[in-house]
Amino acid sequence: MSPTTLTDSSRVLCPETQSPQTARPKVTTVMVKTPRVAAISLDYVLYIESAKNGPLSRRQGLSPIKWEKIVPSPRPAPMEADIVSFTWPRFQTEAILHLANQRKALQAFLFKNLVEGNLLWLAYIKDHCDYGLAVQIHGATDFLNFSNAVYNAFPARVAVKITMDNLTHLAYEEAMRAHFQHHRQIAKAIKSIRVHASVTSLTSLTVVHPDHPQQVMEVLTKDLPEWAEAIVANHPKVTTRMPPQTTNFVWVDGRKRPTTHPLDAPPSKHNTGPEFTTPRNRTAATEPCSSPSDVDDIEVIQISSGTAATSNHTKPMAPASPELESHHMETYIHVAHIHKGDKLTWARLLNHGIVHWLFFRSSSKVELIGLGFPIGIA
Repeated sequence: MSPTTLTDSSRVLCPETQSPQTARPKVTTVMVKTPRVAAISLDYVLYIESAKNGPLSRRQGLSPIKWEKIVPSPRPAPMEADIVSFTWPRFQTEAILHLANQRKALQAFLFKNLVEGNLLWLAYIKDHCDYGLAVQIHGATDFLNFSNAVYNAFPARVAVKITMDNLTHLAYEEAMRAHFQHHRQIAKAIKSIRVHASVTSLTSLTVVHPDHPQQVMEVLTKDLPEWAEAIVANHPKVTTRMPPQTTNFVWVDGRKRPTTHPLDAPPSKHNTGPEFTTPRNRTAATEPCSSPSDVDDIEVIQISSGTAATSNHTKPMAPASPELESHHMETYIHVAHIHKGDKLTWARLLNHGIVHWLFFRSSSKVELIGLGFPIGIA
């Protein structure tokens, strides 16, 4: 058999039934990306508790603080790596090992916070449209996009920074939130105290004992925060109607008078007006029991100020309530808008023996002017 002789297996019986033969494509192996080793600058800014991370602290005997900021010193050399060949977990591990550089304390701190999710990873590519400013990498997808951008921007400068939330700021914010919450609680407590009290002046209010109504207390508004603090702190027996037992909160019997009523005061203390004398060429006024013939000699002496004389037969006023009488002279002076530094007015009050505000309740403006008080004060 000649070399060109066809065997039975290769013999075509019916060429018409055969499909035309097409050329098969050549099989080739193509690499998707050629390896490109980039120099990646690594950095970190961490916050440690000095008491718990002594080996990492760099204060070296300075005054202790709760939180301390640490950065690499000196800066580590860049990490050379083909970043597109890394997975996100592998890159994190390699970056931490490179930064720690055999320092076990720093390595343990970084891995611990990596597991707890406290580390923030910021990626940067110089002059890049997407990564020209640091961008946080949240997971594998973000890292894949970043690694492809690094590959395409080669040989642009690449940097990755590991940082954390500023725990000093977090502690401050937490303290401020607690402060504002406490302030709201104090304001709410003061509002509740005022509901059960009656305002008596611009600077004070009166509280009635919840169990003994005859006992009252004058509370200065500046002392209300002290009462509210005791309520918020849940001090025993302190409520919105029962203040703490301190020198600023004293119950008194509302039925007792701090001073005698002006109508019952001795003559030297009860001044109702100026004393008038009869001129030598005038006859004195007769008593009501004088004879009718003497009435013709009575002459009314006009007051030099031009004001009319008041009648001596005014109707006595009803006594003030115990609650009103319990207020001090200082409270009345404040409500009357008389400044504490008005020494002249205070001197006139003391000179005339006026020690309680009820004196003004039974006195007229003319009488006060007669005592020497200016028109504005009277």
